[in-house]
Amino acid sequence: MNHVLYYSAFLLLPCTSLFAQPEMIDQVVAVPKSTNTESDQQNLFLLVYLNHSELNDLLPFQLDHSGQIFAFAHDLRRIRIKLDPDLDDTQLISLKNIPNLKYQYDENNQIIHIQIPNEELQRYSVNLQDGNISNDELLKLKPLTAAILNYSINNTNTNENNYVSGYLEALFSSQYGNLSNQFVFNNSQDDYYNAQNFVRLESNWQYIDPIKIRSYVVGDFISNTASWGNSIRLAGLQW
Repeated sequence: MNHVLYYSAFLLLPCTSLFAQPEMIDQVVAVPKSTNTESDQQNLFLLVYLNHSELNDLLPFQLDHSGQIFAFAHDLRRIRIKLDPDLDDTQLISLKNIPNLKYQYDENNQIIHIQIPNEELQRYSVNLQDGNISNDELLKLKPLTAAILNYSINNTNTNENNYVSGYLEALFSSQYGNLSNQFVFNNSQDDYYNAQNFVRLESNWQYIDPIKIRSYVVGDFISNTASWGNSIRLAGLQW
């Protein structure tokens, strides 16, 4: 009978990171205004699927006696639907009046499925030249020094023999870059395959320059390749 015991642990000290925030580019299309102000409308909070993609937040809608569904301009802009820029955010708009938009209301699951061509949605873009954070401010943001230790230990008992093996990854991060080392080990005494008990997998130092948007790696790394090619493992300098 075989008995296998698995044990793994993860230790993390905090460090900081910096991400660029996407900037939305306004593109609008005229939408007829709704003048519906009837008091018999039913308030709904629905999960939205936009072009088959689930959105994270519930959005408020209103359902009138004729079955039409309305939403405020502010909420429609939140999900990137183009609207007439003259429309006030508090304007209540019938989804039926938005050009090229189709929707289906799932009453049982409280879900609304919206279909609209991609060109009728606001587009996202990342501006790498004129961001809100200046280069001087970026230089002042220095990461904390952090140490990370990942390890996994496996114990196997087979035919009255006990084997211990594991994986170890040690990382050290500072303002001067990240140092990473990976190893595997075992306590097997069987040298039939001339196997080593301790093997180093990869060791490298990596530095990312947030100003010039460049990455430097010294040590072991995997080469970049196109989708039709094969990556290879290399040792040296990558820029």
